[in-house]
Amino acid sequence: MALRHITYGYKIEKGLPVIVLEEAEVVRQIFNRYNNGESLLSISNVLTEQQVYYFEDKHQWNKNMVARILENGKYIGEQAYPSIVSQYAFETANKSKSERGRQKIEGTAEVEYLRGFLFCARCGRKMTRRGMWKTRERWVCPCGCKKDIYLSDRVVTDGIVQAFMKIRKNPASLDCPHNIKDDYHVSVDVIRQENEVARLFEETGTSFGVMKKAALKMAQMRFSCCVENPAEAYTELLKEEFTAFDGHLSVDFMKMTCRGFRANQDGTITAILKNGAEIQSWEW
Repeated sequence: MALRHITYGYKIEKGLPVIVLEEAEVVRQIFNRYNNGESLLSISNVLTEQQVYYFEDKHQWNKNMVARILENGKYIGEQAYPSIVSQYAFETANKSKSERGRQKIEGTAEVEYLRGFLFCARCGRKMTRRGMWKTRERWVCPCGCKKDIYLSDRVVTDGIVQAFMKIRKNPASLDCPHNIKDDYHVSVDVIRQENEVARLFEETGTSFGVMKKAALKMAQMRFSCCVENPAEAYTELLKEEFTAFDGHLSVDFMKMTCRGFRANQDGTITAILKNGAEIQSWEW
Protein backbone atom coordinates (compact mmCIF):
# COMPACT_ATOMS: atom_id res chain seq x y z
CA MET A 1 0.00 0.00 0.00
CA ALA A 2 1.34 3.43 -0.97
CA LEU A 3 1.79 5.87 1.91
CA ARG A 4 0.71 9.50 1.79
CA HIS A 5 3.63 11.88 2.24
CA ILE A 6 1.51 15.02 2.03
CA THR A 7 -1.73 16.03 3.70
CA TYR A 8 -4.92 14.83 2.01
CA GLY A 9 -6.32 17.58 -0.23
CA TYR A 10 -2.92 18.89 -1.37
CA LYS A 11 -0.02 18.14 -3.69
CA ILE A 12 3.39 19.75 -4.09
CA GLU A 13 4.18 21.78 -7.20
CA LYS A 14 7.47 23.67 -7.53
CA GLY A 15 8.10 23.11 -3.86
CA LEU A 16 4.80 24.62 -2.70
CA PRO A 17 1.54 23.00 -1.51
CA VAL A 18 -1.39 23.45 -3.89
CA ILE A 19 -4.98 22.27 -3.59
CA VAL A 20 -6.18 19.06 -5.25
CA LEU A 21 -9.73 20.04 -6.21
CA GLU A 22 -11.37 16.59 -5.93
CA GLU A 23 -9.79 15.86 -2.56
CA ALA A 24 -10.58 19.35 -1.29
CA GLU A 25 -14.24 18.73 -2.03
CA VAL A 26 -14.08 15.56 0.09
CA VAL A 27 -12.51 17.57 2.94
CA ARG A 28 -15.35 20.11 2.76
CA GLN A 29 -17.87 17.26 2.71
CA ILE A 30 -16.34 15.83 5.90
CA PHE A 31 -16.56 19.16 7.73
CA ASN A 32 -20.12 19.77 6.50
CA ARG A 33 -21.33 16.33 7.52
CA TYR A 34 -19.70 16.52 10.94
CA ASN A 35 -21.03 20.01 11.61
CA ASN A 36 -24.49 18.75 10.65
CA GLY A 37 -24.36 16.13 13.40
CA GLU A 38 -23.00 12.98 11.74
CA SER A 39 -20.53 10.82 13.66
CA LEU A 40 -16.95 10.06 12.65
CA LEU A 41 -17.91 6.47 11.90
CA SER A 42 -20.94 7.32 9.76
CA ILE A 43 -18.83 9.73 7.68
CA SER A 44 -16.09 7.14 7.20
CA ASN A 45 -18.70 4.57 6.17
CA VAL A 46 -20.17 6.93 3.58
CA LEU A 47 -16.73 7.70 2.10
CA THR A 48 -15.92 3.99 1.91
CA GLU A 49 -19.29 3.34 0.27
CA GLN A 50 -18.61 6.11 -2.25
CA GLN A 51 -15.19 4.54 -2.96
CA VAL A 52 -13.36 7.77 -2.23
CA TYR A 53 -9.63 7.05 -2.37
CA TYR A 54 -7.37 8.19 0.46
CA PHE A 55 -4.33 6.26 -0.71
CA GLU A 56 -3.72 5.51 -4.36
CA ASP A 57 -4.73 1.89 -3.87
CA LYS A 58 -7.14 2.14 -0.94
CA HIS A 59 -10.63 3.58 -0.50
CA GLN A 60 -11.32 2.05 2.93
CA TRP A 61 -11.85 4.85 5.47
CA ASN A 62 -12.09 4.69 9.26
CA LYS A 63 -13.13 7.18 11.91
CA ASN A 64 -9.54 7.96 12.93
CA MET A 65 -8.77 9.16 9.40
CA VAL A 66 -11.81 11.44 9.52
CA ALA A 67 -10.82 12.74 12.97
CA ARG A 68 -7.32 13.63 11.77
CA ILE A 69 -8.76 15.69 8.92
CA LEU A 70 -11.06 17.58 11.28
CA GLU A 71 -8.12 18.40 13.57
CA ASN A 72 -5.60 19.45 10.90
CA GLY A 73 -4.99 23.21 10.95
CA LYS A 74 -3.50 23.15 7.46
CA TYR A 75 -7.05 23.22 6.09
CA ILE A 76 -7.43 26.78 7.41
CA GLY A 77 -4.08 28.00 6.12
CA GLU A 78 -1.60 27.00 8.81
CA GLN A 79 2.03 26.25 7.82
CA ALA A 80 1.62 28.20 4.56
CA TYR A 81 -0.95 25.76 3.16
CA PRO A 82 -3.81 27.27 1.11
CA SER A 83 -7.15 27.17 2.97
CA ILE A 84 -9.78 24.60 2.04
CA VAL A 85 -12.38 25.28 4.75
CA SER A 86 -13.36 28.41 6.61
CA GLN A 87 -12.13 29.30 10.09
CA TYR A 88 -15.73 29.09 11.28
CA ALA A 89 -16.26 25.56 9.91
CA PHE A 90 -12.97 24.39 11.45
CA GLU A 91 -13.63 25.88 14.88
CA THR A 92 -17.23 24.64 14.90
CA ALA A 93 -16.15 21.08 14.09
CA ASN A 94 -13.44 20.97 16.73
CA LYS A 95 -15.61 22.55 19.40
CA SER A 96 -18.31 19.98 18.63
CA LYS A 97 -15.75 17.16 18.67
CA SER A 98 -14.55 18.22 22.11
CA GLU A 99 -18.09 18.53 23.47
CA ARG A 100 -19.18 15.18 22.08
CA GLY A 101 -16.36 13.55 24.01
CA ARG A 102 -17.69 14.64 27.39
CA GLN A 103 -21.37 15.40 26.93
CA LYS A 104 -24.14 13.58 28.73
CA ILE A 105 -26.00 11.21 26.46
CA GLU A 106 -28.43 9.87 29.04
CA GLY A 107 -31.83 10.44 27.48
CA THR A 108 -30.61 10.50 23.87
CA ALA A 109 -33.43 9.11 21.76
CA GLU A 110 -31.37 6.30 20.21
CA VAL A 111 -29.92 5.23 23.56
CA GLU A 112 -33.30 5.28 25.27
CA TYR A 113 -34.84 3.22 22.47
CA LEU A 114 -32.11 0.58 22.71
CA ARG A 115 -32.92 0.01 26.39
CA GLY A 116 -35.85 -2.10 25.26
CA PHE A 117 -34.35 -3.71 22.15
CA LEU A 118 -30.72 -4.64 22.89
CA PHE A 119 -30.32 -8.22 24.12
CA CYS A 120 -27.45 -10.34 25.37
CA ALA A 121 -26.47 -12.90 22.72
CA ARG A 122 -25.44 -15.37 25.40
CA CYS A 123 -28.54 -15.54 27.61
CA GLY A 124 -31.19 -13.52 25.77
CA ARG A 125 -31.81 -11.02 28.59
CA LYS A 126 -32.18 -7.30 27.91
CA MET A 127 -28.91 -5.42 28.29
CA THR A 128 -28.74 -2.78 31.04
CA ARG A 129 -27.09 0.63 30.58
CA ARG A 130 -25.06 1.88 33.55
CA GLY A 131 -23.33 5.21 34.03
CA MET A 132 -24.24 8.73 32.90
CA TRP A 133 -21.21 10.06 31.07
CA LYS A 134 -19.92 9.13 27.65
CA THR A 135 -16.51 8.21 29.04
CA ARG A 136 -17.99 5.93 31.71
CA GLU A 137 -21.26 4.50 30.47
CA ARG A 138 -21.48 0.78 29.76
CA TRP A 139 -24.03 -1.74 28.53
CA VAL A 140 -23.87 -4.92 30.55
CA CYS A 141 -25.84 -8.12 30.85
CA PRO A 142 -27.68 -8.30 34.22
CA CYS A 143 -26.87 -12.01 34.45
CA GLY A 144 -23.49 -13.62 34.90
CA CYS A 145 -22.55 -12.68 31.33
CA LYS A 146 -21.59 -9.12 32.28
CA LYS A 147 -17.87 -9.87 32.48
CA ASP A 148 -17.94 -11.11 28.90
CA ILE A 149 -20.27 -8.50 27.40
CA TYR A 150 -19.40 -4.99 28.51
CA LEU A 151 -19.91 -2.34 25.82
CA SER A 152 -19.96 1.47 25.53
CA ASP A 153 -22.71 3.47 23.82
CA ARG A 154 -20.35 4.22 20.94
CA VAL A 155 -19.52 0.55 20.35
CA VAL A 156 -23.23 -0.32 20.33
CA THR A 157 -24.43 2.48 18.04
CA ASP A 158 -21.42 2.23 15.73
CA GLY A 159 -21.99 -1.52 15.49
CA ILE A 160 -25.58 -0.98 14.42
CA VAL A 161 -24.50 1.56 11.78
CA GLN A 162 -21.87 -0.87 10.50
CA ALA A 163 -24.47 -3.63 10.15
CA PHE A 164 -26.81 -1.24 8.33
CA MET A 165 -24.04 -0.13 5.96
CA LYS A 166 -23.28 -3.78 5.15
CA ILE A 167 -26.91 -4.21 4.13
CA ARG A 168 -26.84 -1.06 2.02
CA LYS A 169 -23.72 -2.27 0.24
CA ASN A 170 -25.13 -5.77 -0.28
CA PRO A 171 -28.97 -5.82 -0.24
CA ALA A 172 -28.87 -9.49 -1.22
CA SER A 173 -27.79 -10.24 2.35
CA LEU A 174 -31.47 -9.80 3.25
CA ASP A 175 -32.38 -12.79 1.06
CA CYS A 176 -32.20 -15.69 3.46
CA PRO A 177 -34.47 -18.33 5.06
CA HIS A 178 -36.95 -16.70 7.43
CA ASN A 179 -38.89 -17.96 10.41
CA ILE A 180 -41.58 -15.30 10.88
CA LYS A 181 -44.88 -16.84 11.94
CA ASP A 182 -48.07 -14.83 11.47
CA ASP A 183 -51.77 -15.56 11.51
CA TYR A 184 -52.05 -13.63 8.26
CA HIS A 185 -49.67 -12.98 5.38
CA VAL A 186 -48.69 -9.36 4.97
CA SER A 187 -47.82 -7.42 1.81
CA VAL A 188 -45.49 -4.46 1.32
CA ASP A 189 -48.52 -2.13 1.24
CA VAL A 190 -49.73 -3.46 4.58
CA ILE A 191 -46.32 -2.89 6.16
CA ARG A 192 -46.24 0.66 4.82
CA GLN A 193 -49.69 1.32 6.25
CA GLU A 194 -48.67 -0.13 9.62
CA ASN A 195 -45.67 2.22 9.67
CA GLU A 196 -47.94 5.14 8.78
CA VAL A 197 -50.32 4.33 11.63
CA ALA A 198 -47.38 4.06 14.05
CA ARG A 199 -46.08 7.44 12.87
CA LEU A 200 -49.49 9.10 13.30
CA PHE A 201 -49.90 7.57 16.75
CA GLU A 202 -46.58 9.04 17.93
CA GLU A 203 -47.16 12.49 16.45
CA THR A 204 -48.66 15.06 18.75
CA GLY A 205 -51.69 16.85 17.40
CA THR A 206 -52.99 14.04 15.18
CA SER A 207 -56.77 14.26 15.14
CA PHE A 208 -58.93 11.31 16.15
CA GLY A 209 -60.59 11.31 12.73
CA VAL A 210 -57.30 11.02 10.86
CA MET A 211 -56.06 8.30 13.20
CA LYS A 212 -59.32 6.36 12.92
CA LYS A 213 -59.31 6.52 9.13
CA ALA A 214 -55.71 5.27 8.92
CA ALA A 215 -56.35 2.46 11.42
CA LEU A 216 -59.48 1.29 9.56
CA LYS A 217 -57.58 1.28 6.28
CA MET A 218 -54.85 -0.82 7.89
CA ALA A 219 -57.43 -3.28 9.23
CA GLN A 220 -59.04 -3.63 5.80
CA MET A 221 -55.70 -4.20 4.13
CA ARG A 222 -54.74 -6.81 6.70
CA PHE A 223 -58.05 -8.62 6.23
CA SER A 224 -57.76 -8.83 2.47
CA CYS A 225 -54.06 -9.62 2.38
CA CYS A 226 -53.14 -12.94 0.81
CA VAL A 227 -49.39 -12.94 0.24
CA GLU A 228 -48.03 -16.48 0.43
CA ASN A 229 -44.82 -15.59 2.27
CA PRO A 230 -44.80 -12.54 4.58
CA ALA A 231 -41.01 -12.53 4.82
CA GLU A 232 -40.77 -11.80 1.09
CA ALA A 233 -42.85 -8.66 1.53
CA TYR A 234 -40.71 -7.49 4.42
CA THR A 235 -37.55 -8.18 2.42
CA GLU A 236 -38.61 -6.02 -0.52
CA LEU A 237 -39.58 -3.16 1.79
CA LEU A 238 -36.31 -3.42 3.70
CA LYS A 239 -34.30 -3.27 0.49
CA GLU A 240 -36.07 -0.03 -0.41
CA GLU A 241 -35.37 1.48 3.00
CA PHE A 242 -31.69 0.51 3.17
CA THR A 243 -31.02 1.86 -0.32
CA ALA A 244 -31.69 5.32 1.16
CA PHE A 245 -29.75 4.78 4.41
CA ASP A 246 -27.17 7.58 4.73
CA GLY A 247 -25.19 6.37 7.74
CA HIS A 248 -27.20 8.41 10.26
CA LEU A 249 -28.76 6.29 13.00
CA SER A 250 -32.27 7.25 14.07
CA VAL A 251 -35.02 5.75 16.20
CA ASP A 252 -37.51 5.90 13.33
CA PHE A 253 -35.22 3.90 11.06
CA MET A 254 -34.56 1.26 13.71
CA LYS A 255 -38.28 0.92 14.40
CA MET A 256 -39.09 0.59 10.72
CA THR A 257 -36.48 -2.03 9.90
CA CYS A 258 -35.52 -4.06 12.98
CA ARG A 259 -37.11 -6.30 15.58
CA GLY A 260 -34.14 -5.93 17.91
CA PHE A 261 -30.37 -6.19 18.35
CA ARG A 262 -27.98 -8.64 20.00
CA ALA A 263 -24.75 -7.73 21.77
CA ASN A 264 -22.15 -10.43 21.10
CA GLN A 265 -19.26 -11.47 23.31
CA ASP A 266 -16.69 -10.36 20.71
CA GLY A 267 -18.02 -6.78 20.83
CA THR A 268 -19.99 -6.98 17.61
CA ILE A 269 -23.68 -6.16 17.26
CA THR A 270 -26.20 -8.25 15.34
CA ALA A 271 -29.19 -6.48 13.81
CA ILE A 272 -32.32 -8.65 13.70
CA LEU A 273 -34.37 -7.44 10.75
CA LYS A 274 -38.13 -7.55 10.47
CA ASN A 275 -37.95 -10.27 7.83
CA GLY A 276 -35.94 -12.53 10.14
CA ALA A 277 -32.54 -11.86 8.57
CA GLU A 278 -29.62 -11.29 10.95
CA ILE A 279 -26.68 -9.06 9.97
CA GLN A 280 -23.58 -8.77 12.17
CA SER A 281 -21.26 -5.77 12.39
CA TRP A 282 -17.51 -6.04 11.83
CA GLU A 283 -15.27 -7.17 14.66
CA TRP A 284 -13.37 -4.44 16.51
